[in-house]
Amino acid sequence: MHGAPADHTRWRPLLPYVEPHAMVHAIDRRGRGASGDCPEYALVREFEDVAAVVDAVADAAGRPADVYGHSFGGLCAFGAAALTSSIRRLVLYEGWPVRHPASLWIPPGVTRRRAGRRRRA
Repeated sequence: MHGAPADHTRWRPLLPYVEPHAMVHAIDRRGRGASGDCPEYALVREFEDVAAVVDAVADAAGRPADVYGHSFGGLCAFGAAALTSSIRRLVLYEGWPVRHPASLWIPPGVTRRRAGRRRRA
């Protein structure tokens, strides 16, 4: 899972080193790259997205998956691990757990996100 300002292409430089040893599924987080988005943002939806992809990959492979999460993607991977038993190993780099979880709380009134606003920001 990639971090906040990225998409699946973040992993391109690493793929030649990883792909000879493992099947890689580099996905786009909600609202990034080729992934869709929705008007109401909820962090738990990101967890559910990751868990759904992991479940599909594990079902296709016939075994649990290893998940690597970087930065905000680490938080999403950590949250997904609580929703699925299809994760064998979880590797988090600059992600969860954070020292002060309250720092991740979204203040009231900031939870609405409209299409195109992120691009302007």
